[in-house]
Amino acid sequence: MKVLQIYKDYYPPVKGGIEKHIHLLANGLCRHGVDVEVLVSNVTQKFDIEYNNNIRIIKAPQLGRIASAPINPTFSRLLVKAAEKADILHFHLPNPTAVMSYLFTGIQKPLVVTYHSDIVRQKFLKKIYVPFSKKFLKKTDAIIATSPCYVHTSEELVHYRNKCHIIPLGIQLPRNNSNKEPTISPEVIRDRFGSRLILFVGKFRYYKGLHCLVKAMKAVDAKLLLIGSGPLEKQLKAYVASLSLQEKIIFL
Repeated sequence: MKVLQIYKDYYPPVKGGIEKHIHLLANGLCRHGVDVEVLVSNVTQKFDIEYNNNIRIIKAPQLGRIASAPINPTFSRLLVKAAEKADILHFHLPNPTAVMSYLFTGIQKPLVVTYHSDIVRQKFLKKIYVPFSKKFLKKTDAIIATSPCYVHTSEELVHYRNKCHIIPLGIQLPRNNSNKEPTISPEVIRDRFGSRLILFVGKFRYYKGLHCLVKAMKAVDAKLLLIGSGPLEKQLKAYVASLSLQEKIIFL
């Protein structure tokens, strides 16, 4: 079986949650005997083909990006060519460029989507994109959602619950470190911060909903430990201070 993974970027070199997820998924499928190819946008105006752990990565030339969406005039053509040998097309959304390219080509292949997020901030782009997104999602054979909560709260997935399959995101733990003791034991952490703890690890970006988590801590009998950094770090710290939650929310 051959699966074509389709998104806008791939790790390496682009660092990000979805990029890393596709990398883990592609390599995991390969270990199970599945032939995997990846189609993404390049970060330059150059067409390129790279190999990573025997996975063929096709990179469409990019003229630029509008609201994070790549402008790839040749993406449709490359998608048609790559889809010819694929048994399954696996799209990762949101990705307006790939969705529009697919609808333009009229490809008839089994279609799977991992729906990572609604479009949140780009409201003008969303109004234009939603009709095409709905047409695309109607054509899917299966939609993967990463949590049952998201199936019921996503503005788009709510219309396709009968197609949704819940597959939580995961990471591959290093096998050779399974017997190592943790650097800091849970007992030491609880002695320092208390017995009731909530932990967040990740980039401080708007779409993570950290402002909701911080606000919710007013009514939660626990301490929140935040590990990470990002563009919202100063804003988050100011928000915590404005709510007088410095004793309950700790930046590590």
